Amino acid sequence: MIFVDTHVHLHRCFDLGLFLGSAAGNFESAAAELTPRQPCRAVLCLTEGMGANAFEHLQQIAGDTTEVDGWSIAGTQETVSLIAGHKNGATLILVAGRQVRCAEGLEVLALGTGRVFHDGMALTEAIERTLAAGAVPVLPWGFGKWTGRRGRVIRQVMGDYAPGTLSLGDNSGRPAFWREPAEFVQARRLGLQILPGSDPLPFPSEVARVASYGLAVPGVLSDARPAHDLLGILCDPSVVIRPFGRREQPLRFLRNQLAMQFVKRRPGTTDA
Repeated sequence: MIFVDTHVHLHRCFDLGLFLGSAAGNFESAAAELTPRQPCRAVLCLTEGMGANAFEHLQQIAGDTTEVDGWSIAGTQETVSLIAGHKNGATLILVAGRQVRCAEGLEVLALGTGRVFHDGMALTEAIERTLAAGAVPVLPWGFGKWTGRRGRVIRQVMGDYAPGTLSLGDNSGRPAFWREPAEFVQARRLGLQILPGSDPLPFPSEVARVASYGLAVPGVLSDARPAHDLLGILCDPSVVIRPFGRREQPLRFLRNQLAMQFVKRRPGTTDA
């Protein structure tokens, strides 16, 4: 089995050792619950916004003999993946990806590419550019973003793409007490996949959220080209996706929303 967090931000306020350790621990807990005593791979799909270059930084330190809390990073035979290994035997595959803020006030995640996309383009243009880059486009759920006019845009776009070309994204910030969005029901009817991810916020405590919410799929990833293998699996509409983890509780959800309003008023404080 392959366990994947499809919506990851390595924020500047995160300690790298804690980031990797939290992910490994959360993946281990998920595997123990869903597939006890079975071998598995663990993958973090970075989704970096404009100005963020965490994956590039990780590439620069790949192969360095210096360890970070017992972790070392190595390259692969592709430019969009790295493998982090701990001296205790734990491994994490890190896959490059971007997040694009579109003109409609919606977002597109581009999984499996290091290409930089500029914010402000139309939603359909962002999807097409993501596909042209050989990446997987995902429309992530966002608080208040799938209502009214923007909700109609999402529903229209969903009908314009065939299964295997476009996915929707769920994330741990969606409150556990809310019912499932109607767009998820429509996505299943259309044969589109729903890819869960943690989407940690830009606060130091959020480092513990990485890999706390994601998906598990059957499959095999090579050490040489793990991103290529993973994208092929995620683009297969016949693959059965099993979500794992937990979503936000009411009080923490409200606290985080208030905190994010403060952050948004201070440009440059987040790389999400």
